[in-house]
Amino acid sequence: MLLLAGYANGHRRKRLPNGSRVICHLPQPTWFLRRLASRSLESKLHKVSKADTWTAVDITQARIVGFAILGPDQCRVGNLARWACGATIAKDGFELPFLDEHLADVPVMWLPECILELISFQEWSTILILHSPSHSTAKRTHQVCLSWLRNALQWPSDIDVQQMVQHTGRFAQKAAVPLDEHGVTFLLDVLRQTKNSLLDELEEHEAEHMYLQMERAAEGLHFLAASFESTSGLSKNAGKSGELLVNAVRIARHVRNRSNLQSLQELMVDAFMPTPLRDLAKSVMDRAPAGASISRHQVTVDAALSLFYRDILKLQTGPVYLWCDSSPQLGEDYLLSIFDYIQEEQVVSCWNQAQNLFSSVAAFQKAFAEGDEGEVEDQANIRHHAGRFLKQHIHRHRQMPMGLGSGASSLQHKARALAMKFAHESHDVPALRSICRQVCSLTVDMGVEVGLAEVAGGDVNDYLPPWMQDRQGLLMDEGMDGLEELVQRTTHLFPRAFVSTGLDHISNNLQNDLDQKLSGWSGWLPKFKALSNLLSKRHHLKRLVARCIMDTPFSPLKRMFETTVEPCAKWRWGTICKTLPAILALHRPLGMIWSKAKFEVGRNDQDEERNDDAVLDLDLVTAAVTSPSWFAYGQMILHLHEIANSISGWGSGCACHEWLRPHKQSSDSPWESALSAVRQSLGLESGLDGLSFQCPLAGKRAPELASGALLKVICERIDDAFPKVLVESAGAGPEHQEQILSDFNLGTGYIKLVVELKLGHWNDFPWVLCKLGLPGDAARQQGAADMLATFDSLPQDPKSHHRVTLSFMATGSALRSDMEALAGGAPINQLPALANSLARLCFLPVSERIVEGEHSIVHRHGGYRKVTGAYVSCSQRLPEVDALMSNQETRTRFLQAFEKTRKLKNMSKLFRFCKHPQWTELMAKPKKERSGVQKLANAILYSVDVSTQFLNLGDVRAKHQAQKRACQKVEESLLPKVRVRLCHEAVLNHALADHVCNSLKPGGFYSMPTDSFQEGGLTSLSVARCFSSQPRPSSSIDAALSLDLPGQTPGQEERPHVFFKVLTTGASRLKVTKAAPAGKLRLKKGDVAITLHKAELDEISKTCFVESRPIACSDLGNPVHILSGFGLRAGEAGQVLQWERSHDKCQFTLPHFQSVRHAALINQFLELQAFEGKPHFVQENLLSRPMLQELLHEGWAVASDNGWQLTAAALRQVCVAQRVGEPKQLFTPASGEVPLADQTIWQLCVTLNNLGWQWKPFSRKSPIEGYMQGKPRVWTTAGVTVKKEYVLCLLSADKLFEQQADCVIHHEKPVAYYRHLLQGEFELACHFLEELGQRSQLRLADRAELTRDTRPMIMDEGIEWCLGVDSGVAPVRSTPAKRKRQKPPEHSDGSDCHSSAKASSFDSVGEFLDEFFDSEPEPELAEVAEEPDLAGDECGATPEPIPKGKSEVARKVQPDSILSWGIPGFRITWRAPSSTHVHGAWQGTCTFHRHSATTRCTKSVNVGGDSDTAREQCLLMVKNWLVQAEAFDRAWKHREWNPRSHETPPPATLEAKASSMGMPPDPVLADGDHDSATAKAKGKAKPKPATKRRGKASAKPKATAGSASRAGSKSSSSSSSGSTSSDSESTTSDSTSG
Repeated sequence: MLLLAGYANGHRRKRLPNGSRVICHLPQPTWFLRRLASRSLESKLHKVSKADTWTAVDITQARIVGFAILGPDQCRVGNLARWACGATIAKDGFELPFLDEHLADVPVMWLPECILELISFQEWSTILILHSPSHSTAKRTHQVCLSWLRNALQWPSDIDVQQMVQHTGRFAQKAAVPLDEHGVTFLLDVLRQTKNSLLDELEEHEAEHMYLQMERAAEGLHFLAASFESTSGLSKNAGKSGELLVNAVRIARHVRNRSNLQSLQELMVDAFMPTPLRDLAKSVMDRAPAGASISRHQVTVDAALSLFYRDILKLQTGPVYLWCDSSPQLGEDYLLSIFDYIQEEQVVSCWNQAQNLFSSVAAFQKAFAEGDEGEVEDQANIRHHAGRFLKQHIHRHRQMPMGLGSGASSLQHKARALAMKFAHESHDVPALRSICRQVCSLTVDMGVEVGLAEVAGGDVNDYLPPWMQDRQGLLMDEGMDGLEELVQRTTHLFPRAFVSTGLDHISNNLQNDLDQKLSGWSGWLPKFKALSNLLSKRHHLKRLVARCIMDTPFSPLKRMFETTVEPCAKWRWGTICKTLPAILALHRPLGMIWSKAKFEVGRNDQDEERNDDAVLDLDLVTAAVTSPSWFAYGQMILHLHEIANSISGWGSGCACHEWLRPHKQSSDSPWESALSAVRQSLGLESGLDGLSFQCPLAGKRAPELASGALLKVICERIDDAFPKVLVESAGAGPEHQEQILSDFNLGTGYIKLVVELKLGHWNDFPWVLCKLGLPGDAARQQGAADMLATFDSLPQDPKSHHRVTLSFMATGSALRSDMEALAGGAPINQLPALANSLARLCFLPVSERIVEGEHSIVHRHGGYRKVTGAYVSCSQRLPEVDALMSNQETRTRFLQAFEKTRKLKNMSKLFRFCKHPQWTELMAKPKKERSGVQKLANAILYSVDVSTQFLNLGDVRAKHQAQKRACQKVEESLLPKVRVRLCHEAVLNHALADHVCNSLKPGGFYSMPTDSFQEGGLTSLSVARCFSSQPRPSSSIDAALSLDLPGQTPGQEERPHVFFKVLTTGASRLKVTKAAPAGKLRLKKGDVAITLHKAELDEISKTCFVESRPIACSDLGNPVHILSGFGLRAGEAGQVLQWERSHDKCQFTLPHFQSVRHAALINQFLELQAFEGKPHFVQENLLSRPMLQELLHEGWAVASDNGWQLTAAALRQVCVAQRVGEPKQLFTPASGEVPLADQTIWQLCVTLNNLGWQWKPFSRKSPIEGYMQGKPRVWTTAGVTVKKEYVLCLLSADKLFEQQADCVIHHEKPVAYYRHLLQGEFELACHFLEELGQRSQLRLADRAELTRDTRPMIMDEGIEWCLGVDSGVAPVRSTPAKRKRQKPPEHSDGSDCHSSAKASSFDSVGEFLDEFFDSEPEPELAEVAEEPDLAGDECGATPEPIPKGKSEVARKVQPDSILSWGIPGFRITWRAPSSTHVHGAWQGTCTFHRHSATTRCTKSVNVGGDSDTAREQCLLMVKNWLVQAEAFDRAWKHREWNPRSHETPPPATLEAKASSMGMPPDPVLADGDHDSATAKAKGKAKPKPATKRRGKASAKPKATAGSASRAGSKSSSSSSSGSTSSDSESTTSDSTSG
């Protein structure tokens, strides 16, 4: 039977643009059919389509004589389709087992004429199947295969010749001399030379037949010659199979220099292969590809992996848990992401198995303790099957890394990168939206990625680049799918996800901040660095051993100093916990052998400066070694870091296996040994339980975190560490012991504060829903009831809650009824929908170590080289490729995907960048000019190209900001309104809150009357963050905490005080997580975190003993409290007392043993260190015997023949009381000795009042004149915020008037104006006001222009645009303004200041200009809502008029300043020397460009030296920069051009250029306006229909102008980085000023 398949059968299916297929007819190979007819073989021919070939032929039964797939162009070239059948090929005794063993498919061949003849005459009975990935490479590929058949299979063999003899009946003898390349070339040349002469001798019909035979023979000879050439001079990487290339990429990651892979292959054969088999192995093995080929195919392997996962994720409807993080790696900022996924049908089963693992811990321990061997074996089997099930069904996948541009790493850019990641692994838009909807959580650090879960810029398709949104890219089905696509669009990138902040960064940042809070850290740290430097450097240790140990009685200690300790680096996680234990372990032996005099013999500090980062300070080493307090303080710091580091360790583990870990004191775990013995006796498979098992639940501790398990663990660790700190500090001395214990309590309080703030959202919706995933029906029922009650007490507006919360709790939602049934006692297995939803929440990761580890992997593979995105991706994703290649089924599918992506043209279509502008530009060039195609494809695929990294995402950013503002408005509407009327008292109270934050010191003890708090002034931390629509009352203070103290001044009555310790005044600056407006609140500015403490008064010494452990309020039970900055009542500020620690001996007591005699006895135990397990004892006497018996009865003391000792239980209950005294008032006016600059704003305001200054509110309608010499002393504010520089100017007015007698101090100006006055820069202050007035005029003019009626530039015919009454058309009137606006003045004297910023609070207007003048406004300390009539007009405040005849500031001309230079009127300003420019600077202001409506184009050049020459050269460089203005069309381009000293023309040339320049444009457009005009010119937007309401239509240009202005301002501020010149005399730097 002969099969003619594919295009050669005359039929072909063609795809139309709409997706349908039609059959078109092609010319058939007539010569082949004519040949069959001449041989009478037409009856054996069967013509089928390519798709029907596999069904028409059964290779296992039918005897196929010949099989050919012929193409449409060349009949000897096949359609190159893969043979899908894997049957063994064995025909007529010709077996090819080599193919089945070493190749994934049968050989790929070019079908020459000679073999076709054999097939047609049934003289060759082996099936030949043609296959190639492309037509362009088919010829070279088949040539290699022919060579392989000839060499590897020894074709044709003697058996082949015998088969031919049997079929033909003729004798065919094998040639004695094989035909070589020269022989083939000779025959081909002879045939071509004699062709014409032979044909001329024949008749016409014979000549035609002979011509065809000669042509076929010539082509066969030509192909045979080419095959010889390909064998001898073929490229070493041509024709490699897909499997070989994939394996080469996999192996190359283990080789540093992949170019040596071939030599390494041969070396391994020679090294490990037996000698008789070496030649055979080299002859049959595939030669490794070259290094360049491996590098090129990295992107192909990586793309094939993404293509492979498309089919998996298309069917994925189960939950997806995503990690993502970005970090600069190998020259690029890559966003890395990993996700775990579970199939939908296995979600509930995985949850049940996880609960089995969780519950088996207690059951196994109980059965093992009771000796129940049967139950122990049952629990071991349960754990084994649960672990295997979870490992099989929880899958992990790493996505492609995506590059982020410099400065383009905002939330929207990272959302774009994530969208592209999922788009690469999705077939179409529905599949992309489906996988994004399945994302349940995003585990990130507290960086920009924390907002990815709530990014609301539009659907996922909106974040893709335009070339990926094309219909040819993400193709959608026609018909009803369009309707479904519209319904499925959402406003969020991940509609069902919420963020999970990783515990690793929280723990690391907590340890860094914790050290700075301790009072003794600054004195302990230098000694620690000195010891770390000594013990971490090998040459130091060698010197120490040689000088201080050898030839001394301490020679046996030499072994302890042979190994260096790990150097300490604060940027590395957990370094303190690794370095400090080793240093503390060597502290005592180092103290025994240390001698500074011996160590410094022959020491050279200059050599150490060259070798070390820091010179070893021997004095600090000596102080640390000889100080017992340093050792005790280091032990306390180690305990604090271990407590903080346990947060990360707990989050990375799992509850089902952490009980198997050994304790810190021992190396073996008894539970691990017991479990291993049971598993071994049962014969269970190893690696599925125990400490060696990589549990899939590791890091997925969301249910426990929502239940508060982490805080319990931290409290337990604090309780365990306190006795150790107490014992270790006993030998440090009374003074140091008091500091150690005080800092320990301060550190533990700060840890609790940070944990509550950073992780408090887990007690809020929607995170608290994870709590229902814990095992236990009773706890789940009670939790559901509590959640329903809490949700019903919150506002029911859907905008107030998260999307996940509404799906569970909203009335009428699908799961609300199930939640009510669960709260009513229904078992969870009867509520399948709720069980599935809860199961999705149980596997949320809480640790980001998974993705953080990827950064180290990338860095380890790449080193410090700059590599491609494919290299970065393969370093992470190749383990997944290894797993796929280890399975026969997945290997076949993966290699199929590899073949699809092997050609870059196919890859561009599959990954939707065929319409990329750079790709289309490159593909449009001729083929010979397409250089860098591979590099460009690599860059586009991993988002490293400029077009993708700096994609304009303004639309999605605007939508996200609008959604964010809407949430803020909802939150403001829900919170209680606090109306504070603007008055002098409100201003002072606001300044007092600032004084509170600046005066309270962390770790200090304070006291205040218990009745001094306003409503809500003192609350617990949990209540302060809890949402409430009503003002909260202050927390009630237990009477036991109150202590009656006498008044501090004569006549004051005795009042009860409460003592508190300050933890931190910056708690509001800690970043917290919030998902919905009705969620937990953030702390306000001015809130102080404190702990309350019990105190007792010592009547004899008039001091107080304050307990170091905090006491919770009786009604709230939370040790951390929040003291609001506005919580003090007016007039009570003087009652706050600050207490000084006396550093005397602490007083130690036990519960119910608090008398003076008991305290003395307990102090004796601690002084002698008479603790259980120590060699010290307290001796009994007649006075102490009754008390010792009482302690023995309570179990807090033990007796022996040597004496008495305290037990460990007693140490846990010891209460430490610190002595404080010398109280003084905290809020006192500053004395004259304190400089004004060092005083707080409150103290400055009090000084103003004492000097007779009168406060008045600022108003636009009746502005107050500036303060001049001899005028009434009046100061004013527009809000409660006071500028410190403004008050300093008023208090320093006399000094200013001495410098300038006619100086005027204007009110309510930006901070930069007052700074100029304080520095004596009166001219700059004048210029500042001039520019301020010009900007105000521009803004008012723009606003007036927007209110005019807009008319078309070209009038339509037939319509009169006259607005008279005779036109018959009613005039269009604009909507009247709600408030009367002032017209801009016709003539400005430079003193008017009009601000367009709306005064929504008491903040002064004009502060938005501060950032352009290197200043920042005074931060507001609390959110205050004011009366509407006091907020002022929305256009801002108008400054007071300046009297005629007087300038606003007398101008003191700076030397050499040029106010107008050249025809354009450039301004060149001299800046006096300061900290930023040591020798001064020249600043040039360009008149051709503007960054925005408020920011001009400027360039500052710092003078390089203190000489006239350097100053003159700097001025010439500024002039050279100015004359280049006409060469640039944008301000940012002009500013990026840096003048060079050696490129600066002479002064005469610069003057000539400036005189020949043209005038600047009028008006000068900002960069944002230029960009908008360019975008409109390129775009083809359709005209919008006219709106019916004129008011709304007139508001649109205003929004456009504002957005353009903001865009210009943002672009100017984002590109204000400076550049440094290489010149020696001057340096250039960019500056932004208006």
